[in-house]
Amino acid sequence: MGRALLCLLPILIFPTSSNVSAQYLSLPEIQKVFERDTTITLQRSQVTISSYNYHHDGALVESIMITPMHRVFRFPAVMLIPGYGKTARDYIPVGIEMAKDGFVCLAVSQPGFGRSEGTPDWVGPRTIAALSHGYELLMREPFVDTTNIGVYGYSRGALAASLLAVKLGNIKAAAFCAGIYDFRRAYDETRIEGIRRNMETETGMTPEAIDARTSIAMMDELSCPVLILHGEDDENAPVGQAYALERRLRDLGKEYEITIVPDVGHNIGRQNLHYVYSFFRRKLIGTSKLIVRTENGTAAEKETTAQLDSLLEAFDLSKWIFTNKVIVKEGIRSRSHPVLTVATQHRDDPLLLTATFLHEQIHWFVKSRIGGRNIMQELMKKFSDVPVGLSEGGGHNRFSTYLHLNVCYHEYKAMEELFGEDTAKEALLRRDVYTWVYRTIFENKAYFEQLFEKYNYGI
Repeated sequence: MGRALLCLLPILIFPTSSNVSAQYLSLPEIQKVFERDTTITLQRSQVTISSYNYHHDGALVESIMITPMHRVFRFPAVMLIPGYGKTARDYIPVGIEMAKDGFVCLAVSQPGFGRSEGTPDWVGPRTIAALSHGYELLMREPFVDTTNIGVYGYSRGALAASLLAVKLGNIKAAAFCAGIYDFRRAYDETRIEGIRRNMETETGMTPEAIDARTSIAMMDELSCPVLILHGEDDENAPVGQAYALERRLRDLGKEYEITIVPDVGHNIGRQNLHYVYSFFRRKLIGTSKLIVRTENGTAAEKETTAQLDSLLEAFDLSKWIFTNKVIVKEGIRSRSHPVLTVATQHRDDPLLLTATFLHEQIHWFVKSRIGGRNIMQELMKKFSDVPVGLSEGGGHNRFSTYLHLNVCYHEYKAMEELFGEDTAKEALLRRDVYTWVYRTIFENKAYFEQLFEKYNYGI
């Protein structure tokens, strides 16, 4: 994920409610901009970032909202809670990645960190009350799907997320990364004196304080699925905390997933956050009903929408639907992210309209599916000389061409299942994009079948 983010930044931003002049800014510069209240839009990513500070018990709570630029739907949402010493600004990259996938994100600095006023209380009652207030504000936004809200926390934030998950009954999914869940055990076992000293100073280590911060003892109240993500070599929050929580959830019969990342310490690394993104896609997006809307309500958009509705009624496409929000827009090329957008040029060609819809949906599958990197490496070895550019039959760049060997193969398999091999080939060869990609797939069908079977990679 970190590598992909570097590719999209620096990026052109346009201020919408501040005096920031339009310019190219790097990620650190964007984070610095949010040392004061502002709103900016990342045009290339189609993402808007806004200050969202609020007050709780008279104290300022720093928060930043990151959303898809076009708020034409109610989107699933995730509250992001940083750990010790980190702030909402540090979670702008995570929010950007998730907003590109159709999430609203609210990153909140815990009291005593960043611009949030007050003193730290190691995720005590004051912190939980301040975070709960932010969660309530998030639920009131008209573009948030209140039936699909999750919470993610890292380090101290993981403890906060685990406490919110048991205290707030309407959280749909929760992800805990590198957290502690048994406060007394963490105090007794830590070998880092600074951590022990902070626990004493911020909580007093009274029995009441320990109980209030021991979420593992409250898991009988949990009502949502959980992802536990932890580094195997974590010294700040030993991996035994993750295993203890797993045992507790298993004994209670709760729904959970656990991933222990080998050779990783407390800093789980952005490269491992794909586990979090995949979890929230499956739990917050995968369960929602498909919604198709026009962008401007033109005649062509309405005709395309009606044709899509007919296709969805005539064929069971559910196995290939990975995002539930679709915009139909005239005058553009179809695209998959941040909101799947279907162009209108194929409204009179049901086969190509179906292929286009499936193609963009499958982009969401490929992005969320673990194992794509191995396949990409194999494709690079097999096809060392690939075209670049839509006019040459490839993608916009080399990476895009290899990516589309994956996407278009699964598009072909979907069309083949729906309409038969000959009709699928005939339709895809009429497409005006990725012509080299489709020909290569048809000429090497056995190779592609073996490749994806080798990695157990398919829909």
